[in-house]
Amino acid sequence: MTHLDRASLDRLLPATPGSPDWDDVLSRTGAQQRRHRLVVVLAAVAILAVGTASAFAMRAFLVDRGFIGLPPLGATPSTPASGELAISYWVGSPPGANPGRSQAWVYTDGRLIWLRETDPDRARLQGAANRWSTGFLEQRLTRKGVELLRSEIVSSGVFGHDKPPPGSERIPFYTEIAVRMGGRLVPVRWVSDLRSLETRLWDPASWLPASAWTQRRTRAYVPSRYQVCYGGLPTPLEPSRILPLLPPAAADLLRAKGRTRREGRRGWAGGPFVKSYDYCSAVTTREAREIANALARAGAKQRDPVQLNFRVDVPGPKVVDPIRPDDGPVRNTVFITFEPLLPHGEATCSPCG
Repeated sequence: MTHLDRASLDRLLPATPGSPDWDDVLSRTGAQQRRHRLVVVLAAVAILAVGTASAFAMRAFLVDRGFIGLPPLGATPSTPASGELAISYWVGSPPGANPGRSQAWVYTDGRLIWLRETDPDRARLQGAANRWSTGFLEQRLTRKGVELLRSEIVSSGVFGHDKPPPGSERIPFYTEIAVRMGGRLVPVRWVSDLRSLETRLWDPASWLPASAWTQRRTRAYVPSRYQVCYGGLPTPLEPSRILPLLPPAAADLLRAKGRTRREGRRGWAGGPFVKSYDYCSAVTTREAREIANALARAGAKQRDPVQLNFRVDVPGPKVVDPIRPDDGPVRNTVFITFEPLLPHGEATCSPCG
């Protein structure tokens, strides 16, 4: 064994100025580099795990569950944003199904968007937003699938006759079926077997072949735009009376938008009916969220489980509702409703099923 005293060691390995640096020693041996690689790899694995979990959470929502009102933040809108309507219908439930009405819109690009009301006392439908409504759901057909669905209606329906052809029955006023023919949507007036046709339209997935679908499983329809409508109830009001009653953020946004006056009648089956009107504006989903958030922060009331809407009391004397005079004087209110604008540029009435 060789023996070295401290003086000899200092001559062979002179001291380095400064304090001892263990990280420097590790870096010279390569250990520090391996540690950095380990940290980077572990971080990458963690990010991948979090990202994958988030992706699956969003995918599960889009596929499995409808919603009422506005989509969750980050939900991907349905594409394309616009589309040409090929078929539309509003039919009743077949025997044995959850009682209700079903609205559907089929586009030439293959999208089948539908909304179904349900009986809250029956079993909740798979993918439904709540016990009262599915919310707007979406499936995708191939071109063949669109044509098969269209052919089913055309072969069962009769167009352009004022009197029923032999063996046909008239479409009742509460049922609507229309198909694109000659560049326009044509309503079906008579059908050979309404119950059979309604049953097949109620659930196209039960009879269309696998080749008719590019996406058979339902997911939520996420719109790019909304229709926001507002008016007075029971006494109609003009925008000049309504907007000052809303939170400034909501009022300013609606004031800057174009609006369309929508006229109709309000009442119960059997009457009486009274004239009514409101005003509607098209807004982006982001703008709709800003309006809804402003109303919610201001304490506006929400009551409907099948539609996002708000009510704001109008100051002043109470009024008598002409269709409910026995209720006596009631508070006049401003209502604000939110409905998705469908790809063909129109909205529906979610609670009207």
